[in-house]
Amino acid sequence: MNMRVINIVVDFIFLADVFKHFNTGYLDEMDFAVMDRVKVVKHYGTGWFLPDLVSSVPFDLFDSGGGGAKASKVLKLMRLSRLSKLLRLMRFSRMADTFVYMRAAFEDFFNVTIPDGAISLAWLVLGFSFLVHWVACINFMICRVYDFPEDSWVAQAELVDLDMGTKYSWCVFKALSQLIGLGFTTPPVVNTQCESVTEWCAIEHWVTLSCLYIGYLLYAMIISNISFIVVNMNKGRTNLVEKVWAVNEYMRSKKIPPMLRSKVRNFFKIQFGEGKLYNEGEILGELSPNLANEILLFNQRNMFELVPLLSRSPATFSNKIALSMKSRVFFGNEFVFEEGSIGHEMYFISSGVCEIVSSHSKIIVKAIADGCYFGDVACILQTRRTAGVRAKVSTVLFSITDQKLMEVLSEHPHMHKYMELIAQKRKVRLASLDPENELKELTSEQIADEEDAGTKYFCRVENIRKKEEIHFLKLKKVHEGREKERGY
Repeated sequence: MNMRVINIVVDFIFLADVFKHFNTGYLDEMDFAVMDRVKVVKHYGTGWFLPDLVSSVPFDLFDSGGGGAKASKVLKLMRLSRLSKLLRLMRFSRMADTFVYMRAAFEDFFNVTIPDGAISLAWLVLGFSFLVHWVACINFMICRVYDFPEDSWVAQAELVDLDMGTKYSWCVFKALSQLIGLGFTTPPVVNTQCESVTEWCAIEHWVTLSCLYIGYLLYAMIISNISFIVVNMNKGRTNLVEKVWAVNEYMRSKKIPPMLRSKVRNFFKIQFGEGKLYNEGEILGELSPNLANEILLFNQRNMFELVPLLSRSPATFSNKIALSMKSRVFFGNEFVFEEGSIGHEMYFISSGVCEIVSSHSKIIVKAIADGCYFGDVACILQTRRTAGVRAKVSTVLFSITDQKLMEVLSEHPHMHKYMELIAQKRKVRLASLDPENELKELTSEQIADEEDAGTKYFCRVENIRKKEEIHFLKLKKVHEGREKERGY
């Protein structure tokens, strides 16, 4: 089966597709399916019908391929009419939405993210491949329309009687040569080299010149597109780099001390640990409230796993608390708040270690870490801070205001009662450190802190303590055994 037969078969397939569109519904502006035949015919007839029809006419039926050098102008025009097949490429624009849905389905199914830059680069490569193919086919087709003149590049390269694969490979080579500006140079033999003023030479020179201009335009488009892709492939990182650069410029202009500059840079490093910066408020502000809340809750999912209070509480309570949290960063030896200050915020530790200090104790009262919360005594019991809290290392906290906390607790009385009980026990433990209070010795129940003990940090500490205790008992037994042996 030769290419002429294949072309005719493909043309009839596209003609069948034209008739099919008259019997296929469409989606209107509101994405409602329209199946009314009159509306379907009107919609298709005033839209893509004409381009589809022109590109589907089987012109090969009217071209017998004979005539040789004496072929009529009508036959030549008939052969040139095959360029109308390029209108079929317009159908790709109707597949854009389909590609978007396919990409989303692929990402959801395989749980991966395809960068927009990669998609743009793929489209650029695909478009370049199509262009090379078109230029190759047009170069050969024009020679064929004029029955391969002796001074044409096809005749000069002796490609007329070669197989289709060899012809196509040399056509692609010629197209690539033209697109990079090698249209009139010789060698290679496939470049334009006729020097007469015949009709054919004029046509070949104009085609070659057009391809050269297309190549230069394509070169400019490739450079600009690749530059755009590289810049926008990681927009979040670019935003962060620009922000840090601006902050560095500001600190240099204000002559900020080096130690303070270092703390500022560390702040950005900790606050934006993923290496990306986005205007989250602007992004979420454009979404519906429910959708924005879903995203915020997803972003806070790590806190639900870390904090026992949130993981064990009703979802309505935990969600409202999580939606009210604000991220805070503190560096090593920096006080979150001091003893005796007025408290308006409660804190949850996301990562890092904090130390509880008191003026009534020369040593650190307690060290708390990921999943623990503090500051609840002042907020819930409406009192001043009963102790100070200092970050031991760089620490990321999430805070909630006392006003928002009490608003949420008012809707959940059982949680209010439980958190108030925890706050009372913590207040009593710290008050016992003051010798002026003359309190009785605390019981084991009063000493225990259910919330801190439930975190992974305290579970690890407890496991280490138990292992050390077991190891100590083993050493003690070995020592006692040796003492008995010596006694004998």
